[in-house]
Amino acid sequence: MFDKLLNRVVLQIMISRGSKTLKTLEANVKRGKSLNEETLFRVLSDSRDTVYGRKYGFENIKTVEDFKRAVPLSSFEDYADDIDRMKNDGEEGLLTNNPIVFYAMSSGSCGRPKDFPVTQEEIDCYATFAATRLFACTENYHKQKYGRGFPRGKGLNTMVVKSTLTKQGIRKGWISCAAVESQKQFLKYVLTSPDEVLFPTEECDMKYLQIRYALMDRDMVFMVGNFMVYLVELINYAKSNWEMLCRDIELGVIDPSVELGPNTRRALEEKLRPDPQRAAELRALGDAGFVNPIIPKIWPRMSWIGAVGSNNFSPYTTKMRALAGDGVFIDFMQYGASESLLGCTRASEEQAFVLIPDSCYYEFIPIDAPEDSTDTLDVSQLEVGREYEIIITNKAGLYRYRVGDVVRVMGYYHEMPMVQCAYRKSEMIRLTCEKTTEAMVNSMIESFCRETGISLSNFSIYGDTNATPPRYVLLLEPEKSVDLSKTPQYEQFLEEKLEYLNMIYADYIKSRTLAPLKLYFSKIGSHREYNRIRLQGGGLEHQTKPVRVLDTQDKRDFFLARVETA
Repeated sequence: MFDKLLNRVVLQIMISRGSKTLKTLEANVKRGKSLNEETLFRVLSDSRDTVYGRKYGFENIKTVEDFKRAVPLSSFEDYADDIDRMKNDGEEGLLTNNPIVFYAMSSGSCGRPKDFPVTQEEIDCYATFAATRLFACTENYHKQKYGRGFPRGKGLNTMVVKSTLTKQGIRKGWISCAAVESQKQFLKYVLTSPDEVLFPTEECDMKYLQIRYALMDRDMVFMVGNFMVYLVELINYAKSNWEMLCRDIELGVIDPSVELGPNTRRALEEKLRPDPQRAAELRALGDAGFVNPIIPKIWPRMSWIGAVGSNNFSPYTTKMRALAGDGVFIDFMQYGASESLLGCTRASEEQAFVLIPDSCYYEFIPIDAPEDSTDTLDVSQLEVGREYEIIITNKAGLYRYRVGDVVRVMGYYHEMPMVQCAYRKSEMIRLTCEKTTEAMVNSMIESFCRETGISLSNFSIYGDTNATPPRYVLLLEPEKSVDLSKTPQYEQFLEEKLEYLNMIYADYIKSRTLAPLKLYFSKIGSHREYNRIRLQGGGLEHQTKPVRVLDTQDKRDFFLARVETA
């Protein structure tokens, strides 16, 4: 009873804080252009006597045009050495005077990790707009739909807080970890997972632990994850391991086959208790064949799901809606990156993100501008329906930084644009947040050709969202016939190389959120035949480019119909 009371109290605190956040956002977007410029000049003022600020004359910058003339567009390589000196040697005053309290990890374009400095203000922004806003939005949506707030109870949060320390003792990890950890004092009252699962100190099978504790709580009311794909795959994992999970809940044990560190296993097993009644309920659902919508059958009080699942991730949202049914609604949360939190939804079920005017300063380059264009637009100058490369100046020492994202403007909310992330400029393929770039794929292919002696005339790739778990499918067109019996070892080589190049992809393979890639060899001449058909359809020969990403069903059907079989 006391636990339920604390749950209600903490949820109400989160909802109240989130309501204040929404009110502040509402006021801020009404003066979005001026507030965004105020944010820029506060950053410049704070950093005018840094090494970077002196180099580019921050103290002499009086207007936005001055800023654009004085400071060049930048990429991570422009900051890499300074960030290393900050992170490893503790040097201050290089890029910013704001204290750096965290380093946010991101994968590099070809395997080199990027560590972005983060201020406490940026962590607070993530926690506010990702966590408390989420609770307020779901409360408001439930009231609008049902005339009352969402049912009180605990929820599943799949974000795991794992971090290391730099040489200077500053934590380093995923930016979402820092945001979750900032709410640590509340988590045990609102989440099903215990601290040993949320803050692991050993390597563990997280899917087992997360779904195990969620299944134990019949009254669970929400699910939250970074990306919808992980939540979908978590349900698939549960169905594949249903009998083991039911047996473990019935007996109050953890199956010996589950990968757990010895300390974690000991700590969890000491607190677990048999629950044959809950196990019987769950076993009956398995016996009935997991008929969709299965989620409200597992958790009758399930109310809402929070995860990034719009635009590029919509296939997983479609799968989740089938699993959850019409009575469970979705909040698409926020648009963020390791460099900064950029936007959030104003309401549940809304799939465009309003840019947060005081998070960072925004500039935009039309995607159809000349390749070398450096002319930028501000938040007031965008056209609805057009796509732009987004550029930011943040509070942790990045100035006119090319994030690499291309956003599509869906509309305006007062003075701030509403956007969706269309794609990443250097990105070739992505199924979740692994962001596999063209450089990574090319490096993988080059290594394959060098190691195997196989010469390729072409290759193509796509993400198979129908597979469980989803996976990359790679099609290689050789110049000469290959020994198809060696395909499994070729697959293994390519998989290991890609995991080496993309550490986030490797993490998702390890957690079984993604399956290892599938390799096919295309029949010789397949790409030439595809281009011939395109030209017959009215294409121009000088505009014909290699088909690298099979981003439509027609392309996939064409090339899959032309794979070599043993």
